[in-house]
Amino acid sequence: MSESSDPDGAGADHGATDDDYQPDPDAPPTVEGRVDRARGELAKLLRASAIATAILGSVIVVIDVLRGAGFATTTGYLLGAAVATLNLWLLSGGFFALMRGSAGAEGQAGWRALLAFGGSFVALVLLCFWVVLARRELCIGFAIGLATPALAGILYGRTLDHEGS
Repeated sequence: MSESSDPDGAGADHGATDDDYQPDPDAPPTVEGRVDRARGELAKLLRASAIATAILGSVIVVIDVLRGAGFATTTGYLLGAAVATLNLWLLSGGFFALMRGSAGAEGQAGWRALLAFGGSFVALVLLCFWVVLARRELCIGFAIGLATPALAGILYGRTLDHEGS
């Protein structure tokens, strides 16, 4: 950022530029070390997803039992939660490949990752269409299941070290 864009000099960056980037001193020094750390965090997030699925799934089973109309909501929920968690796992694999720079050769990493992320999105949208058009009884549970990673993120966030808070 130049001095002319902050005439009074009161900006938070105090003249910092992109060239002043400082790496995280706590980050592992190698790419593989950073990938290993990210895999460890992913494992914690996936455990949180399993816990969130079990907790919310139990509530939905109880509601289905009390309603006495079958287990369509539970089935939809379990399908949605499984797909959302699988999608999270698959996307992380692409992210790790980008971290390593090995998703493709000679500048192809970005395009391959974009295709993987796009393919994941298209597959998810097509599954949603199938649920809505062919299995309407699963819709509510499926939608709640797709939101399960949000609850998992909250559970995961509680495991983080919150220094200074």
